[in-house]
Amino acid sequence: MTKLSIGPDLVSDPEGGFANGPVSNPTGRRVTALLKVMNQGNVDAGAFKVKIFLSNDSTLDGEDTLKKTFKVKGLPIGATKSLRIKVTHSASMRDKYLIGSIDADDEVAESNENNNLAVGWIQ
Repeated sequence: MTKLSIGPDLVSDPEGGFANGPVSNPTGRRVTALLKVMNQGNVDAGAFKVKIFLSNDSTLDGEDTLKKTFKVKGLPIGATKSLRIKVTHSASMRDKYLIGSIDADDEVAESNENNNLAVGWIQ
């Protein structure tokens, strides 16, 4: 018997990554990226936050620096929200990682809570 999951499911598109970037400027102190958040579930999602972190590795943990927070008012079934990210830092961010945490504060009860990260290496 197959178990049917009911609820919103917020993911990055492409899953696990950024749609474009992250790319740094020549000094590496400014990074731009495009994060597309999609609701691939079967129920509309209510309001949630997407938090962008700067990390020395590809794992989100307490050592990472919060750089930006986006508030999304909600996302219907099958819809995508594009977030244009611009991050600045006092030192070069090259060879670090940008991590997008979708529904970072667990405001939406999702059918799958284990697919909410987008990770990109900064070039």
